Amino acid sequence: MRLSRRRFLVRGIWSMCLLLLSFCGQSVTQAEGQLRAVVDREKCNGCETCVDICPEVFAIEDERAVVKLDPLPARLKDCAVEAAGECMAGAITTVEG
Repeated sequence: MRLSRRRFLVRGIWSMCLLLLSFCGQSVTQAEGQLRAVVDREKCNGCETCVDICPEVFAIEDERAVVKLDPLPARLKDCAVEAAGECMAGAITTVEG
């Protein structure tokens, strides 16, 4: 039996949607459990301790710290956690998710 052109296109689009949905589901699952660094810019005093400890993750913009990478790669988790612990103002937190 031969499919009509319309039915063929609808099935193709449907298959593509299912493929995209499964891909999106995988990327969401992979993002779970990743560490993020968050800077409270109101608390930050711009001392640059975080940049000294972990320059790959933190930078100073407008005299306050900012996070350059979100989420953090696995190789940089330790230095980001250390920077959060050493922050004199307590402006940096690390969170899962």
